[in-house]
Amino acid sequence: MISRFVHIGDCHLHPGPRQEDRLRALDQIVDEGIRLDGLAAWLWPGDLFHQRSTIEDRNALKERVKLMAAVAPVVIV
Repeated sequence: MISRFVHIGDCHLHPGPRQEDRLRALDQIVDEGIRLDGLAAWLWPGDLFHQRSTIEDRNALKERVKLMAAVAPVVIV
Protein backbone atom coordinates (compact mmCIF):
# COMPACT_ATOMS: atom_id res chain seq x y z
CA MET A 1 0.00 0.00 0.00
CA ILE A 2 1.26 3.46 -0.86
CA SER A 3 1.45 6.00 1.98
CA ARG A 4 0.29 9.44 1.01
CA PHE A 5 0.84 12.77 2.70
CA VAL A 6 -0.98 16.06 2.26
CA HIS A 7 1.24 19.12 2.66
CA ILE A 8 -0.49 22.39 3.53
CA GLY A 9 1.30 25.72 3.24
CA ASP A 10 0.91 28.94 5.20
CA CYS A 11 -2.69 30.00 5.82
CA HIS A 12 -2.06 33.24 7.74
CA LEU A 13 -5.70 33.39 8.85
CA HIS A 14 -6.83 36.86 9.88
CA PRO A 15 -9.75 39.16 9.11
CA GLY A 16 -9.65 40.74 5.71
CA PRO A 17 -10.88 40.59 2.13
CA ARG A 18 -8.98 37.36 1.30
CA GLN A 19 -10.11 35.38 4.34
CA GLU A 20 -12.96 33.61 2.55
CA ASP A 21 -10.57 32.64 -0.26
CA ARG A 22 -8.10 31.21 2.27
CA LEU A 23 -10.78 29.13 3.97
CA ARG A 24 -12.26 27.97 0.66
CA ALA A 25 -8.81 26.82 -0.50
CA LEU A 26 -8.24 25.01 2.79
CA ASP A 27 -11.65 23.33 2.51
CA GLN A 28 -10.75 22.10 -0.97
CA ILE A 29 -7.46 20.64 0.30
CA VAL A 30 -9.23 18.93 3.21
CA ASP A 31 -12.04 17.58 1.01
CA GLU A 32 -9.58 16.10 -1.47
CA GLY A 33 -7.28 14.79 1.27
CA ILE A 34 -9.93 12.89 3.17
CA ARG A 35 -10.74 10.95 -0.01
CA LEU A 36 -7.18 9.73 -0.55
CA ASP A 37 -6.52 6.04 -0.06
CA GLY A 38 -3.63 5.42 2.32
CA LEU A 39 -3.41 8.92 3.77
CA ALA A 40 -0.62 8.62 6.34
CA ALA A 41 -0.61 12.19 7.68
CA TRP A 42 -1.39 15.83 7.07
CA LEU A 43 1.82 17.90 7.16
CA TRP A 44 1.38 21.56 8.01
CA PRO A 45 4.71 23.34 8.49
CA GLY A 46 3.41 26.82 7.68
CA ASP A 47 1.99 29.71 9.64
CA LEU A 48 -1.60 29.01 10.64
CA PHE A 49 -2.45 32.50 11.80
CA HIS A 50 -1.40 36.08 11.32
CA GLN A 51 -0.70 38.18 14.41
CA ARG A 52 -4.08 39.88 13.85
CA SER A 53 -6.06 36.63 13.93
CA THR A 54 -9.26 36.52 15.95
CA ILE A 55 -11.01 33.91 18.07
CA GLU A 56 -13.34 33.34 15.11
CA ASP A 57 -10.34 32.61 12.86
CA ARG A 58 -8.99 30.09 15.35
CA ASN A 59 -12.37 28.42 15.82
CA ALA A 60 -12.81 28.15 12.04
CA LEU A 61 -9.51 26.31 11.83
CA LYS A 62 -10.29 24.13 14.84
CA GLU A 63 -13.24 22.48 13.12
CA ARG A 64 -11.20 21.74 10.02
CA VAL A 65 -8.32 20.25 12.03
CA LYS A 66 -10.75 18.00 13.90
CA LEU A 67 -12.11 16.73 10.58
CA MET A 68 -8.57 16.11 9.32
CA ALA A 69 -7.54 14.32 12.54
CA ALA A 70 -10.46 11.93 12.19
CA VAL A 71 -8.81 10.64 9.00
CA ALA A 72 -5.06 10.77 9.74
CA PRO A 73 -2.59 12.39 12.16
CA VAL A 74 -2.15 16.14 11.74
CA VAL A 75 1.46 17.29 12.15
CA ILE A 76 1.61 21.07 12.70
CA VAL A 77 5.06 22.65 12.98
